Amino acid sequence: MRQQFILGALLGSCSALAGTVPGYAQVATGEKDSTSPLAQAAEPAGADIVITAQRRSERLQDVPIAVSALSGDALKSMGVNKPQDIFRQMPSITFQAPAGAAGFPIFVVRGVAMLDLSYTSESSVATYRDDVYQGNNALAATPVFDLERVEVLRGPQGTLWGRNATGGLINFISAKPTQEFAAGATVQYGNYDDVVLEGYVSGPLSDTVRARLAGRFNSNNGYQTDVVNGLRLGTTDHAVDLRGILAFDPTDALSITLSAHFTDASGRNDGGAFKGTRQPGNPAASCALDQVLANQCVNSLGYRNPTFTRSLAYSGEDLSFSRHGWGASGHIELDLGGVTLTSITAYETIRKFEGFDADRAPIGQSAGRFLQVFDIDHEQISQEIRLSGKSDKLKWQVGGFYYHDKRFYTSSLPFIPAGNWADQSITSYSVFAQGTYALTDTFNLTAGARYTKDKKDILLAGVSAGSVPGTRLGTRTFLLDSGTAPDAITWRLGADYHVAQDVMFFATASTGYKVGGFNATGQFSAATAGPVAPEKITAYELGVKSSWLDRRLTANLTIYHTIWDKIQAAATVPIPGTNTIGVVYTNIGKAKIDGLEAEIAFRPIDELSFNAGLSLNHNKVRAPGVIIGGRPIDGNVLANTPKTSIFGGFNWEPRLANDSRLIFGANASYQSRKNFRPDNSPFTYQPAYTLVDARAGWADASDRYRVEVFAKNLFDKKYFESGAPFGDEAIYAWGMPRTYGVRVTSKF
Repeated sequence: MRQQFILGALLGSCSALAGTVPGYAQVATGEKDSTSPLAQAAEPAGADIVITAQRRSERLQDVPIAVSALSGDALKSMGVNKPQDIFRQMPSITFQAPAGAAGFPIFVVRGVAMLDLSYTSESSVATYRDDVYQGNNALAATPVFDLERVEVLRGPQGTLWGRNATGGLINFISAKPTQEFAAGATVQYGNYDDVVLEGYVSGPLSDTVRARLAGRFNSNNGYQTDVVNGLRLGTTDHAVDLRGILAFDPTDALSITLSAHFTDASGRNDGGAFKGTRQPGNPAASCALDQVLANQCVNSLGYRNPTFTRSLAYSGEDLSFSRHGWGASGHIELDLGGVTLTSITAYETIRKFEGFDADRAPIGQSAGRFLQVFDIDHEQISQEIRLSGKSDKLKWQVGGFYYHDKRFYTSSLPFIPAGNWADQSITSYSVFAQGTYALTDTFNLTAGARYTKDKKDILLAGVSAGSVPGTRLGTRTFLLDSGTAPDAITWRLGADYHVAQDVMFFATASTGYKVGGFNATGQFSAATAGPVAPEKITAYELGVKSSWLDRRLTANLTIYHTIWDKIQAAATVPIPGTNTIGVVYTNIGKAKIDGLEAEIAFRPIDELSFNAGLSLNHNKVRAPGVIIGGRPIDGNVLANTPKTSIFGGFNWEPRLANDSRLIFGANASYQSRKNFRPDNSPFTYQPAYTLVDARAGWADASDRYRVEVFAKNLFDKKYFESGAPFGDEAIYAWGMPRTYGVRVTSKF
């Protein structure tokens, strides 16, 4: 009934839109036809965003898939500094920060996410930077700066993109070298002594060579104080990021882009908070739910969080973190006369160390100190080659992709001491093809497929004593040398119909796949090491994309039905060959997901623009007999997936008499209640909340100088970005408090 209602709403809306269209488009591919009266209509008042979601340049409104994009100018106006800042203004995407501010963000698209908190697994939502796959979650936390745009593709990505993904794809695209000299700088200062310095310089080095250099520096004093040791937490001592790009055009047929980047950062993680679940004076007895939520209870040692306050932590641990890495890529395009050859070669490496207070308390279970230290050393190489071409009726692409990474990961509890380490390598080969055929001037069919062969090899050793982060030291409880080599065929079918130049209906069916792996974090032994089977997904979409009023108004709507099978997650299951249960990485079952996404953008005049969006999501997990966190999960809802999300914002820059401009803008986002874990624990959920960001300022007539004041989380809403049961406690990671400051930008 729900699916029928959503489908009826979509078709009704589409019929109403179609009924107002004065004529039919002569071109269905987004390319202008000079012979068509509609194609000769006035150009849009605002610049259209050109994206590469289908590995070719197209207007966003002409791409027949569920994709959102924000331009670099929009990102700057919103004051975006990190990936999670972006997604509050896009439908059906959320994130979780399970290991605090210094950990890696877990991105969630339409309810599909990675449910293992290890650096040994790959994300269900793939991240790319300039079309280069970022294979390790440690790479997802690097800052956002000097971007041309960001694209988010929703739903399985199992055809055109390099690495198969079940949830979706995020592509951060850097600003490119310019034909003329350009430079700019931003200086920002905010509360908590937050300093941000950004700058770029770009221009020609010769008639055929262009270059761009961009950088960012950040430091701050953190928003928390550790009451136990007096240290500031959630700090960034320094974060330096640099990027250089060289673009060559040796001939009219050949273009080469070389890029290199560097990151280095250090500071302290935030301390989070906890609520005990045991009765004061009788720690053997459990508290009632309302007592736990009111912070009236203790852990098994009788310790209670003295004041449940975001600015204070009670940890007493060394929560230092550091990040150091670099990468380089080469992008070559060669016109072979009707066929284009594209090659993308890339290398990435990163070393990351982070301290995490697992129980958020100075006195934990069994009088232990639950400082957990993660150390990851990762390097990867990738190579993609594509051939593409088009005729009057057909656009096509064929290609191959190779990926290899080596990662060494340790998770240590130094004060017990205990821990584990994992040496792992992943090798993946794939070949793919996709074509779009124009049956008529207004109706296109698309079909694509990919064959993927993965190989995961692991050398895993349990450690019972002498664990040292970042090393293989310690007493081995067992040694595993194993591998798995799954393969998969994934595909996509689609159709799009252009009712008019700027009104398009589309329908797709697509599949995706995520390679399995090994249990490297929970309670592991030779019996529980794995491997875990790959997870698979099938999604069906119906949508409409439309532009009106000389493209000043865009309105897009998508409905979807998804079947997510063999979900990979950390779960409490019986240990084979024993009479005990333990936490292992395994396949827990499947989920059915139905939803609706809507986006509207409106620019009534050049100086004023509005945007708004809505996401509805209904899902249910089917996992008979599976227990997570001591609770059966069959019939539960997916983690970190609110039923309703709403966002909106405006930007208004009225001109003054001297042609300078005032700047006013705000963005708001609402999420209904969401559960942080698959167990849907009543202790660890986030009630519905709304966040508001605002800005105001002045720009000169040439837009060379801008001065703005800004505030994020303007009303200082207290909320959690993650939560989980932890023995006799419920632990949480806070969302950021209100931050505010002043930002000055100059262009040359």
